[in-house]
Amino acid sequence: MATNFPNSPSNGATHTFGGTTYTYNSTKGVWKASADAMAVSDTPPSSPEAGALWFDSSVAKSYIYYNDGSSAQWVQLNPSGGTDGTDGKSAYEVYLESTTDTPPLTESEWLESLVGEDGADGNLCSISENPPADKIVGDTWFKTSCPVGLFAWSGTEWIATSIAGPPGKDSPPSVNYRGTIDVTVSAVLDPSPAEVGDFYINTVSGTAHSSFTGIAGNTVLQDDRIIYDGSQWDAIGSASGTDVFVPLDLSTLTLFV
Repeated sequence: MATNFPNSPSNGATHTFGGTTYTYNSTKGVWKASADAMAVSDTPPSSPEAGALWFDSSVAKSYIYYNDGSSAQWVQLNPSGGTDGTDGKSAYEVYLESTTDTPPLTESEWLESLVGEDGADGNLCSISENPPADKIVGDTWFKTSCPVGLFAWSGTEWIATSIAGPPGKDSPPSVNYRGTIDVTVSAVLDPSPAEVGDFYINTVSGTAHSSFTGIAGNTVLQDDRIIYDGSQWDAIGSASGTDVFVPLDLSTLTLFV
């Protein structure tokens, strides 16, 4: 159903059609539907004309009254999306559709089948004098009284995982000053026999006597240090050469006045 708006309307002029009131805006030269153009109610307006608008407040949807020439009805504006989809299937339902198990597992059996096997026990380290009775491959054991200490269980035996280092060098013997001596003549020692670390200061330059094993026949000088190493004598130059420092064991040092 058509309508004719008034010709040459003045600004603010109104025209009602199909239940909607329009107001003329002379600045823009248009007829504009008024704010109350859409009916708001829980039930549709009575005796609507084609083009009438209605907001159904009970379902929050908008409609327009549409006449297609053979019938007239309210048609929803901007309808929402389609109908809700069907609910998805549970994982167990998918299993039932795809399984080849005969018969298929019950739901409780199926849930239990999802649980993985227990993992292997972790390795332990025991600290004791005796090896632990309960052990698995890779377990370690620290034997408290063993210098090697740490062992690993191979499945058949305990294997040392650390190797003892070589023994350290013995400390040098203490040096015992015994006084002066003339090494050009037969040795007169005090104490006798000589002990490791005993040393004397030579008083006469010359050839060492044969009793001084190690330096016998060698030329020695006055003030040379004559030291016994446990098997022979050594001469360390002093008067005519560079002095060599000899550490002294003060606990055994004897002073002669």
